[in-house]
Amino acid sequence: MNEFSAKVYELVAQIPKGLVASYGQIALLTGNPLASRAVGAAMRGCPDTVCWHRVVRSDGSMVFELQKVLLEKEGVTFLSDGKVDMRKHAMKLQDNKETADYRLGRYHHFKGGEYRLIALSKHSETLEDMVVYQALYGEGGIGVRPAAMWNETVEHNGKTVLRFTYIGE
Repeated sequence: MNEFSAKVYELVAQIPKGLVASYGQIALLTGNPLASRAVGAAMRGCPDTVCWHRVVRSDGSMVFELQKVLLEKEGVTFLSDGKVDMRKHAMKLQDNKETADYRLGRYHHFKGGEYRLIALSKHSETLEDMVVYQALYGEGGIGVRPAAMWNETVEHNGKTVLRFTYIGE
């Protein structure tokens, strides 16, 4: 088993009963957000001890009919077209303990601008946790910074304040 597959299985094993994750979510959590097909390939060799049935396509559709049977036993509900009701059962990234401190959504920067935290990743060489964000002003540029900086406090006008404060989705 290669390192990527091992990471995929480790992440899939953390999906709680009654929830599902998409191939894309698992790819993002591995630090390779464009690797959803590689996640699918890894899942084909999934060990029997990993709850493979909790990984579905981003629209809630499933690869195998057996997935639906197993998910129904866990209390997962389905839409009239047979797809998982992703609004109810999709694992939110913050449900995963590795990303608990980084809620995706809109943030206010202590200097006044608004930003959207759009993804979490890892630095390709140092494996440092990184955040990917977009400015919600001007040209709406995309930026990347160390995750530790996202939640840190800074001194501003004689007070200690959060660098970024969550304001909603």
